[in-house]
Amino acid sequence: MRRPSQKAGSPIDASHNAQITFRANQLWEEAGSPEGEEFYAQAEEELREQERSNPDAHESSD
Repeated sequence: MRRPSQKAGSPIDASHNAQITFRANQLWEEAGSPEGEEFYAQAEEELREQERSNPDAHESSD
């Protein structure tokens, strides 16, 4: 699976990107591992929707 290149950012960005990548990989495997980047975009949108629904869910409990 290919994903768009990302510049390194803050640890929060890295965690966010890791969540997107993990979900994109799940979607890709469920679809039979085809070529394309649509899974990364889909995973990113799913995460965005989750954050809109529950804005406090992505914050750490340090």
